[in-house]
Amino acid sequence: MKFSNYNILKNYDNRYYIINTFHSTFLEISEEEYNLLLNNNFIDLSSSLKSKLQNFGMLIDETTDELQQLKTRYFEEQLRKDHLTITIAPSLRCNFACSYCYENRYGKIISEEDQSKILAFIEKQLNLGYKSFDLIWFGGEPLLTFDIIKNMSNKIIPLCDKLNVDYNAYMTTNGYLLTENIIKQLKKLKINQLFITLDGLASVHDMRRCQIDGSGTFNRIVSNIILAKKNDIDVVIRMNIDKNNEKDIENLRNFVTNNLKLPVYLGLVRQYTDSCCGDESIYFTKKEYAEILNDFYKAQENDGIVNNNFPRQLPIYCRACKVGTFVIDSDLNVFKCENNIGRSEKRISTVEDYPFNNEINNSQNKEFYDWNPFEYSQCCDCKIMPICMGGCPYIGIRDSIPECEIYKYNFDNVVKKYVLSRYSKSNN
Repeated sequence: MKFSNYNILKNYDNRYYIINTFHSTFLEISEEEYNLLLNNNFIDLSSSLKSKLQNFGMLIDETTDELQQLKTRYFEEQLRKDHLTITIAPSLRCNFACSYCYENRYGKIISEEDQSKILAFIEKQLNLGYKSFDLIWFGGEPLLTFDIIKNMSNKIIPLCDKLNVDYNAYMTTNGYLLTENIIKQLKKLKINQLFITLDGLASVHDMRRCQIDGSGTFNRIVSNIILAKKNDIDVVIRMNIDKNNEKDIENLRNFVTNNLKLPVYLGLVRQYTDSCCGDESIYFTKKEYAEILNDFYKAQENDGIVNNNFPRQLPIYCRACKVGTFVIDSDLNVFKCENNIGRSEKRISTVEDYPFNNEINNSQNKEFYDWNPFEYSQCCDCKIMPICMGGCPYIGIRDSIPECEIYKYNFDNVVKKYVLSRYSKSNN
């Protein structure tokens, strides 16, 4: 037998634990057992502990190749055709002029003829045997094209019913154009969740996410979120953070918690494309981001919002590296990643000439399918690789090197809180 490569020994407040990131398991052990394991001394371990370690995937057979198992799981997940995810941007036009937007806000709106071509693409994909289908309405601002969303949804829903495919839809929207009439139609269109951004209280948000004419948007968005909640639409609030609005994180958290009764998710503003703000000094590093999240989660817990999840093993980091994931823009271009939307040089094809018979080997598809963390020694040698899997592939491809996920910087904070709370509950 041998010690798993993905075991991590920890002393949290004079309590001793062994954590395995391959299986997302943990076990409390005695100080004596901790020291034996620290010195790779398996001979003197009790038979009961050895049995537990084996059950938890922490003590494995000498012939077990965990890295190969990760590879097998990764590539099986990559080719698994059970779930289809398509993001559609009916237009890249937007009513906002956000300071950090990575998209071109202009371009055409898809015509009725083009809608039919997208619907034909979706039907052909569904006929490949997918059992579930998530559709994400994106932009630009998708609510500028709500009639198109309505028209397409009313054709997609019966198609999924006919093929016995489980269908769900979501929308990433700035929330400004929501009305009571639109909100009441969302459920019928199976759009049950909205992703809306607030970048601080009004004075800060309105500087970053204003209308094209410069006028503010915060108060109207908040009113629309309240309206959506009253109509049982799930709203996820995201705050995109950089060094220009970090001081308003706590202010927004307090406001949303007390007035909207919702949690806030912190997103990281990044320079994904040349359209983004070129001032790199305003961006947080992943390490800085992890530190901000630690403080943020502590504050949320004081309000009864618990962020207490054990890091789970990821077969694959991002759906862009899987078959059955597509992004379609208003020019009918097909991409693998939202960050490439509107950049025709990065397209796989159009919806009309998609290489159904040669999906994996298409050059732009291949860029994402070929990228994986196993090509990099810093990933293969890392004990938290199973819960990171090389991070964002878009960043990895762009920079020709993987970017470590935040667990590299906040692993102890996340795991310590979880294991101590679990053992505390079990002892009560």
